[in-house]
Amino acid sequence: MKNLLKTGIVLLLISCTIRISAQEIKVTEFHKDLKDISARVNAVYDANGDACALIKTRTGLQNLEFSCDLEIRKIEYHDGEYWLWVSPNTQQINIEAEGIGKLEYKLPSFTEEYTVFVISLSAVLPDKIIYKDIRYFQIETKPPKAEVYSNKVFMGYSPMNISISSDTFQYEIRKKKHSTVTGEFLFNEIQSKLLVSLKKDPVINRIFMTSYIGINKYKTPFFGLQSGTIGKTGWYVSFVPAIRARKSIAIVSGHHGTLGFDLNEEIFRSQVGAPSDSYYVKLKDNNNTFYNNLRIKGGITQRIFKNTYMLLGVGLAEYTQFYRLDVIPKSNDPLLEIPLNKNFYGKSVHLVGMFCIETGLLIRISNSYLINLNISTTGLAHYFTGKPIDFLLPLEASFGIGYNF
Repeated sequence: MKNLLKTGIVLLLISCTIRISAQEIKVTEFHKDLKDISARVNAVYDANGDACALIKTRTGLQNLEFSCDLEIRKIEYHDGEYWLWVSPNTQQINIEAEGIGKLEYKLPSFTEEYTVFVISLSAVLPDKIIYKDIRYFQIETKPPKAEVYSNKVFMGYSPMNISISSDTFQYEIRKKKHSTVTGEFLFNEIQSKLLVSLKKDPVINRIFMTSYIGINKYKTPFFGLQSGTIGKTGWYVSFVPAIRARKSIAIVSGHHGTLGFDLNEEIFRSQVGAPSDSYYVKLKDNNNTFYNNLRIKGGITQRIFKNTYMLLGVGLAEYTQFYRLDVIPKSNDPLLEIPLNKNFYGKSVHLVGMFCIETGLLIRISNSYLINLNISTTGLAHYFTGKPIDFLLPLEASFGIGYNF
């Protein structure tokens, strides 16, 4: 156990050492400047008598130490630039800044006599350390842990403090599932902090969840939940729990044959005031009602604009059917039957399956929050037992809010 603990501590120390000693000085640009004649005008010769190349190292750092694989004949500092006269055919430059790190940089090409080469340096500075003699600025992103690039050179992860070689910093910020942001930052004493807000990439699929409320043609409210993915093309499912409201969800326009129903004697007596065997009970052709037990819908989501997604799906709803009945008293003479001014709702013994078509929109606001607008349109229905019935679904509209993860 002790050996295991020691091994863990050693690995942790090694990991920390690697992280601390990681290369923090970056070369963001290297090029040969054929128009610059400084190496010829200020010619310096090495020990072999060959004309030196001039490497101009542009940086915001001070007190740098340099070495190379051949010979550095002379070093001068010129207002943000270190001028290094090196032997021709030099291929590697080593740069060290105390407290920041060391860079071993292999030049893309060998140096040449009387030729000027330019190197631009940036440095990622350790956090929680204030450098009085180094000009630097802060980079923060929302959300954090984004990749920061300068001239396509990876600098590190935000947040970070960075020293640059000029007043202008060309940056590129990348983060998985977010849109890449590029720009230019002009450093000055007042503006020393760069804050970049990253937007979620509308093309990449992301999970979302919304809750919504709605109402139908008969002013029956309902509540639902919806979840799925949005991106270029995604999917969704929604669920509406049972509604126990005595409002018509659908209107029967006609029926075929005799529709059976249950007649609750206790309810009949409470409504009519007499036993059911004293009356004729007849089914009305119109204005029958339904209870909404549950609804499940699903379909696809399709991006149509930058942060707007269309929903298109179908659903299945389970309904319990209630009939409006005429209650007519029996008498010895059928010609003397008198209809009562009462209606009784009889419950169907069958459940009705309702198929509907749904369209809607999901609109992303504030990067993560969603507005959900849905409309369920006219559909068809049938008994689960196969018994036919004709009716129309009324329009249902809903509004909701949600979150895009």
